[in-house]
Amino acid sequence: LNSNTTASRSLAIGNSALLISNAVDNLAIGNNALLSLTSGQQNVGIGNNALNGNVSAHFNTAVGYNAGNAASGGGNTFIGNNIASDQAAGSPAVANNVVVGASAFSNGNGMTSAASANTILGYAAGNLITT
Repeated sequence: LNSNTTASRSLAIGNSALLISNAVDNLAIGNNALLSLTSGQQNVGIGNNALNGNVSAHFNTAVGYNAGNAASGGGNTFIGNNIASDQAAGSPAVANNVVVGASAFSNGNGMTSAASANTILGYAAGNLITT
């Protein structure tokens, strides 16, 4: 909350957590959690780098190291380490997914599609999803 000038009802614990946010109703616990958030609301990022690439999406929950750190869409729930952690820059938003399991929904090559409305359970599950 280093450059917060207008936001309210947000809590940040950890180095650079919610660093530039002016949004309301966000919770970031962990180093760099919700680091890039500027206007998204009602997000919860718990774990180092959780949701740190989210700039303006709403209603995301990520728990785990690197959980959702590259996801750009809203309405996602990520539980586990390294989930949705490699969405390619400039690709369509990944939205409304429920993902539980370490390294799931991360293909290592940068997801390039709008993979939305999926329920993914298990270690490395969903890594080949393209839509």
